[in-house]
Amino acid sequence: TPGFLMLSRYEKSALFFYNENDGQLGILSLVASDPDLQAQVVAAQGDFGFRLFSELLGEETGNVALSPFGLFLPLAVTCAGACGETQKSMALALGLGGLGLREVQEGHAALLRNLHEEDPGVLLHRACALWVRQGLPVREEFLSESRKGYGAEVRVLDINHPGALEVVNGWVREHTKGAIEQILERIDPETLVIVTSAVFFQGTWTVAFDREKTRPGPFFLPGGGTKTCPFMTRSGVYRYLKGEDFQAVAIPYGREERFSMYLFLPDPDVDLEDFIRSLSWERWEAWMQRFREREGTVSLPRFRLAYGAKELRDVLKRLGMGPALTPGANFCNLLEGEAYISSVVHRAFVEVREEGTEAAAASAVVVSRGMGETFTMVVNRPFFFAIRDDRTGALLFLGGVFDPEDVI
Repeated sequence: TPGFLMLSRYEKSALFFYNENDGQLGILSLVASDPDLQAQVVAAQGDFGFRLFSELLGEETGNVALSPFGLFLPLAVTCAGACGETQKSMALALGLGGLGLREVQEGHAALLRNLHEEDPGVLLHRACALWVRQGLPVREEFLSESRKGYGAEVRVLDINHPGALEVVNGWVREHTKGAIEQILERIDPETLVIVTSAVFFQGTWTVAFDREKTRPGPFFLPGGGTKTCPFMTRSGVYRYLKGEDFQAVAIPYGREERFSMYLFLPDPDVDLEDFIRSLSWERWEAWMQRFREREGTVSLPRFRLAYGAKELRDVLKRLGMGPALTPGANFCNLLEGEAYISSVVHRAFVEVREEGTEAAAASAVVVSRGMGETFTMVVNRPFFFAIRDDRTGALLFLGGVFDPEDVI
């Protein structure tokens, strides 16, 4: 007999069956609740971000920055349009594991609802858009799920119009408050669909650094040289962690202290690249549980970091996404006919001052045819940082600063 049963002691939704002959009650399946799915999506984003960041270090000689949250979004949308081995390779590369696409969409929708809650002193804006080639028959179910699960707006684009490129770049400019001028340099005539995402974060420190206390000081570069930078200094109570080969501090934003910048300073004999390559989501989460309030002093260089636009196809291939990035890919849930991902571009910007932080990121996926003792933490050598939503655990931005190139 079909029916529905709710048991208050179960922490997850469940589907039951009842046998009228013997009165036996059984469980057919357990369905993860929104908080469970949200946590799994956040973990996938973080895991993907750390793996991608490590790969980018091998290609760069300077500063690196990316938004795991911002880049994961358009790739997850595109993954929902894939089929077969193409979809499997994308899901594995994104760290989705055994999650089904519907579960990913529900988990991401729950995360977006959570992030929408306001925190005085913090502005977090995100946007996603699907640019569909004019006249292209895209499957309506794909468009509907993209709107529902990822908050994507669907726009028809005349690819061949001279102003098409400016329309897409103008959208990016608008949703990053001008921090990122453009994401694409050109639009190929064979382009079928473009998925763009934008993230803009503006947060004032819960307790600002006193500009009167900012002083010039040496920053020790990886090659052995030094650079004079303006160092902001503040004493107070922070969440702090002393690891085996690093020290770390969390500096909160806003009145609610929901968002924080995490600064990781490896010991002088530890290479920043080696430290970053050792990061994993499991290790990160374990560290988050070990932060404790302590009184101390933090000195941090004022800096601006601009990264990109970076073509990520080769890096994503190394992460296992190759089948989606080559002709012959299968995107049958998106449209009929041949299509593959011809370009994945990411750009990020982070600026840190006495008053707070401004950060922005934009991504485009193009689918084409075919409290103990006090501490002192002087961040005067290469360091790693992350901007994190402490309520959901979502990693909004990651960065590695080897040289504060743009002193402000």
